[in-house]
Amino acid sequence: MRRLLTSAVILLGSIASPAHAQESTKVLIVYASRTGNTESAARAVRDGAASVDGVTAVLRTAADVSDEEIAAAHAIIIGTPVHWGNVSVEAKQFIDRVGSTRPAHDGDRVAATFVTSGSHTNGNEFTRLAVLSSLLAMRFIAVGGETAEGRGSIGAQAVTGAADPGMSDEEIENARLLGARVARIAKELGG
Repeated sequence: MRRLLTSAVILLGSIASPAHAQESTKVLIVYASRTGNTESAARAVRDGAASVDGVTAVLRTAADVSDEEIAAAHAIIIGTPVHWGNVSVEAKQFIDRVGSTRPAHDGDRVAATFVTSGSHTNGNEFTRLAVLSSLLAMRFIAVGGETAEGRGSIGAQAVTGAADPGMSDEEIENARLLGARVARIAKELGG
């Protein structure tokens, strides 16, 4: 009887210990940026994700993210400039790493994307869909964004060309809203 009570106390103690506390939901924001505009959007996405209680938001460039960070992420949000109507080389290389790093039997994970481009007609939608279709093929759950006006979107975008340089307050807010939405959904799914 004493051995049974001792075992029960040890078991209850291990369940209540901080080592077994619910782990934080990890949202990984990865971006490629040459002019700083996609980096500005990525920082806003990170701020949005970090605003959700119980979420750890990690911001990395596509070149600096580790395989361990990819494997540990409950959600991945990919930011890319639009290059010739498509994903940048750096973002594509990162997507390929995700495919080779994450086990095929992995549980439900969330994915989203955001882009920056020189104009509205550079292929913003095609680029976001290209990122999402790759992640859907890897069994991620694709999450769209929302705008400050309450409308849905494929993901945040910013037009930062000569006629509209830099990130506007509205574009920053849309990126922040995307990060917060992805973080909430990843947390709800048990991240």
